[in-house]
Amino acid sequence: MLQHQDELVALTNQEREKQLQNASKIQVAEELLTEVDCSDSIIAVVLPIMLEYVKYLQTEEKDTFDYSTLITYSRYCADDYGPYIHLARALVSPYTDEIFASYDDCRTPVEERSRATVADAQATIYPNPSTGNPTLDFGRDRSGHIIVRDISGMIVLMQKFAEQVHAGLVLDKVGLYLVQVAYTDGEVETIKHIVTQ
Repeated sequence: MLQHQDELVALTNQEREKQLQNASKIQVAEELLTEVDCSDSIIAVVLPIMLEYVKYLQTEEKDTFDYSTLITYSRYCADDYGPYIHLARALVSPYTDEIFASYDDCRTPVEERSRATVADAQATIYPNPSTGNPTLDFGRDRSGHIIVRDISGMIVLMQKFAEQVHAGLVLDKVGLYLVQVAYTDGEVETIKHIVTQ
């Protein structure tokens, strides 16, 4: 019995020493990161993300300032900033319903992208109003994702579609919904839909 206690103490001491070694490695990484020259615009984005990641490794927690910083960078285009944007997104994804993929495929400047409004949407939804099972018609084969929000802004449905002309929706509750369609070419449309009994 005494031998088992000694082995347990030895294992506990080894584990504690490993944690200290890991903590010192993380601290060294943080110190090295703070010395990086941020004159390059990509480094200026990558560095804060890496610092937040190092803080997360140390504490496994994020306070609200860390969250807002990471959300901001999560909205950057991964085509320009690479895997660091995906790291920021991975850190905040448990805390938000936002779909960050809509910020990607940004090689075409935002000013040139078509942003259809409720008034000039090309997609249609029928029947409208419906009893909860409407069909969304994109007008031609399209790919992208659909986000449906209720009147309070809460996301009630998210689904992807690939090379489809139509997509069926299932909405359980009576009310007014905003159906946002984000195509892979950057076009975004929003359509109002009413569900009745």
